[in-house]
Amino acid sequence: MPKGKELSDFGPEFEQMLLRVDKAFLSGADEFPIDFATHKLAHALRFRIYSYFNALRVCGDRPDLTAMCTNLSMRIAGTALVFYRKGDDKESEALRNALGLEKGFADGPSTHGVAEPSTALSGYLEQLAQLRANPLFKKNEK
Repeated sequence: MPKGKELSDFGPEFEQMLLRVDKAFLSGADEFPIDFATHKLAHALRFRIYSYFNALRVCGDRPDLTAMCTNLSMRIAGTALVFYRKGDDKESEALRNALGLEKGFADGPSTHGVAEPSTALSGYLEQLAQLRANPLFKKNEK
């Protein structure tokens, strides 16, 4: 018999798991592993937990828990299920490093277009723009 996908089909253990993961991230952890008896069990629970996250989003009764699972992802490491925030995964970090991007580069008001890594020249151009925007500079220009 297939497992249900409604929020009521998940036990209080799922809420407790999400609360503990969120608490670990709020205290500064980058990852939160939960160790299980076997790799197969960790793998199965990964998909069941994603179903729980989806049930939270669809139901809408628990916006507090929905916010906690936003941008939350998991990977299997041996018999452990490791929780991490999306963008903190090794693939994203490798891409940022290879492209010369800082973490959080896309958090600005616009992420459209190509984000270029900062260079010495771009830093000087920003300083020049700030100087030119200064009212004293405009006064001496006349």
